[in-house]
Amino acid sequence: MESTAAHSERVPLLLSLLQLMALVWLVLNTWLAWTQIGPVGLSEPTDGSWMALSAFILLFLGVVCPLFLSGSRGALSSGFFVLALLIVAGVAALFIAPTERTMGIIQRIFYVHLPSAAAGGVALLTSVFANIAYLTRRSAKWDWLGVSAAEVGVVCFTCMLVTGPIWAHPVWGFWWDWDPKLTSTFVLWVMYLVLLFLRTLIEDPQRRAIASAVFGIFAFLDLPIVYMSNRWWRGQHPSPVLAGGPNSGLAPMMKYVLFTCMAAFIGLVIILIRQRYRLEAARHDVEEMKIEAQLKAADREAR
Repeated sequence: MESTAAHSERVPLLLSLLQLMALVWLVLNTWLAWTQIGPVGLSEPTDGSWMALSAFILLFLGVVCPLFLSGSRGALSSGFFVLALLIVAGVAALFIAPTERTMGIIQRIFYVHLPSAAAGGVALLTSVFANIAYLTRRSAKWDWLGVSAAEVGVVCFTCMLVTGPIWAHPVWGFWWDWDPKLTSTFVLWVMYLVLLFLRTLIEDPQRRAIASAVFGIFAFLDLPIVYMSNRWWRGQHPSPVLAGGPNSGLAPMMKYVLFTCMAAFIGLVIILIRQRYRLEAARHDVEEMKIEAQLKAADREAR
């Protein structure tokens, strides 16, 4: 039986997909920030590009350190860089981002609301990848990664569903509206809660993993609908501010603060999934030790 320490050493490899997505996102947005700096160069930035670049550098360090540093050193260094990034993001959202002209200070919750959704999407994408990997390889480590990422994704979408109504009440005059965006997001959140509850009802580990993987793939099908809903249908929810229509977009400083917050939340999600995976590996070891102890006890009684 492999020890939990052995599982922990393998965590960075299991999270390679999540880290790859974070790094691709890092490269794309670093390029975007670089093009906004203009001919004056890095020494004399004319806008908030320096903030976005700093955020992406911190995210890069937080993501790659566990790949090159093993054990507690990698986890400690990764946590340090992500903590620094979270502090930068909080200061930027509260004090650097300009106040929106019509909504006022309540708009600042946007810097938690949208990054929560983005980080939750990354977590659920990681979960469905693990679900598919389990069904094809039947290795328990993919089940551990699937449930770990699903739990973190539920936390992220819970944060999004809580912050949304807090923003909506002073702006819309009511807390909730069953428009396509909100409804599809709520359905996604409920389905993943059902997935986590379903796992508690099945005792056999293999049957639990198979049922969880199949249901997880089915639940994930709602995520593209959540992303595209306010592009396909008109509703109460605002139109996309990124990759939206011709009139969409953000003021430059708002954009850089948003990128900084998204980098912080993605870094936090990576750490949370890694730690949750270690917990699931330890739980598996405990279950195996209990079964081994029961078999030994039964063997002694038989003798």
